[in-house]
Amino acid sequence: SMEEDLKINDWESALPSMAMTAVFTVASLIFGLLADREVLDRRIILASGIAFWSFATALSGFAQDLQQLILFRSLVGVGEASFATVASPMITDFYPGPQRNRAFTIFGLSAPVGAAIGFGIGSMLGAHLGWRYAFFVCGFPGVMVAFTVL
Repeated sequence: SMEEDLKINDWESALPSMAMTAVFTVASLIFGLLADREVLDRRIILASGIAFWSFATALSGFAQDLQQLILFRSLVGVGEASFATVASPMITDFYPGPQRNRAFTIFGLSAPVGAAIGFGIGSMLGAHLGWRYAFFVCGFPGVMVAFTVL
């Protein structure tokens, strides 16, 4: 298990998620300002964020200690923040009023459905192949998905 490999206890195993959430919160403010000021094309911010968080997820499988796992999971928060702050305005830009509700519904469902699928696949892979492999499999495909946004 991750706890055994990294020699961490239950409290320490929660720290990477706590760090990711804290970084996500701060980074969301920054990406929100960048998107509002149109410093970069929103598609570039979105694609970069998806690639960054997916790559950081895969990097988590390489963590050799708690500090590295906290760092890699914090980087996931940066990527997810760019996605969370830019996707909604893009939906508004691309979908006219009558279609917008459906687009927001699909977008709203994507995070919990994606998380459920990721946790399910990750749990199965982790149980059979180890926790590191679960991060690799759940992270690397997102890097390729990022290019579809451009």
